[in-house]
Amino acid sequence: MSLGGIEYCCCNSLGAMCSISSCPSPAETVTPSPAETVTPSPAEEDWCATGCNPSFIDDTECDEACNNSDCNYDGDDCKSYEWKTGKFGDCDKSGTETREVTCEESDGETVSDDNCSTNSRPDSSSTCTYEETLSETIKFRDIMDSPASFTTLTIGAFAFTAMLL
Repeated sequence: MSLGGIEYCCCNSLGAMCSISSCPSPAETVTPSPAETVTPSPAEEDWCATGCNPSFIDDTECDEACNNSDCNYDGDDCKSYEWKTGKFGDCDKSGTETREVTCEESDGETVSDDNCSTNSRPDSSSTCTYEETLSETIKFRDIMDSPASFTTLTIGAFAFTAMLL
């Protein structure tokens, strides 16, 4: 559409070109003042995907039409990050159990912790009650063609073996 020697086109709220018939009448059209600059929208054939105006990319809002490889995943606007935790390990003698805590991107890739909220980071360690275990194992062994019985007594990290006669 031409008005006062300036070319205009009509776009819907998504930035897509509309038919001339859906444009407002010239009486309803606002003519920019000479001080205003008019930046033309890129033609649809220059868009990376249908419905994805290049101005939508990397605008900090996730636009589903732009969330694809051709549009560089909306300039990473659609990425999300969350904490993932492993299972707690055994309780050690100091009364602490630990687990792995990682920050993962929405595609499952482990990324720097800086991408996840530090306020919501789960604990990687927890206090626990360490209990020493007492176990007895009997082993048999031939000594000079006669069976001998051995007992192993384990208390914590210490093991004691004795031969029973």
